[in-house]
Amino acid sequence: MQTQTTEYFLKSALGQEADNIIRSCVHCGFCTATCPTYQLLGDERDGPRGRIYLIKQIIEGHSVSSKTQLHLDRCLSCRACETSCPSGVQYGRLVDIGRQLIEDKTTRPSHKPNNTPYT
Repeated sequence: MQTQTTEYFLKSALGQEADNIIRSCVHCGFCTATCPTYQLLGDERDGPRGRIYLIKQIIEGHSVSSKTQLHLDRCLSCRACETSCPSGVQYGRLVDIGRQLIEDKTTRPSHKPNNTPYT
């Protein structure tokens, strides 16, 4: 996958590592067949390929929304996707990096009265 990583992220070790992992993805989608959250929710952004696109947007300088946080938080980190990836994408590591980048760039939303942070 081609990326246009911002200079800010290319200067950081996490940004460089994320860029390298993202570039190894060939968009085949085999990972979605083994992802429990994608199977349950059916939303591309709740599967590995969709989350890779979301992390790509972060390192390209796009703003991080609460929905981006939600989609990354829904990953169970089971790494089942890695077993089906013909390119050997280190998805678990990429999600860890993505979560760290989000934490560095944003704050978590406060909890609503019903104790859920998202609407």
